[in-house]
Amino acid sequence: SVCCTTRVMALTAFFGNPVMAQTLGLSKLFVDLIGAAAVVQLSNTEYCLEEPWHNFMIICGAVRTCLFGALMFHLGGIELSDATLLCVWVLFHGIHAVTNPYAAATVAAPVDISDRRRVLRVFLGCKESGALVGLLLAAAVLVPAFNLGR
Repeated sequence: SVCCTTRVMALTAFFGNPVMAQTLGLSKLFVDLIGAAAVVQLSNTEYCLEEPWHNFMIICGAVRTCLFGALMFHLGGIELSDATLLCVWVLFHGIHAVTNPYAAATVAAPVDISDRRRVLRVFLGCKESGALVGLLLAAAVLVPAFNLGR
């Protein structure tokens, strides 16, 4: 998830004119704020504390994969209208804005207290590794594949 988000964010400048790139970047910041605020409220609900939301997270991953594909098609030459691009962009990052903080807030909850530090370290290591892999894939694979920056 972080890998896909980082890959898309690294390519923001190639999604259209400078105004559109700025709109996309600012909208990502906005949905991150809204998503984090929603997770603060959501993670305190009784239903959320009872059991993990694995099915919800799997569905979100599948939807984000489809949205990622739509964004890559746009970069590959199958142009989306500005409104459609913004809608896909906001949904793609909005889902991540909820699922990523939710996972961070709940990943160690069912773990024995003595193991929580280790679990959180692994979680953060995977998250940061995903960001690094996303940047490397954007620079080494996607930019040359789509002839971006020419």
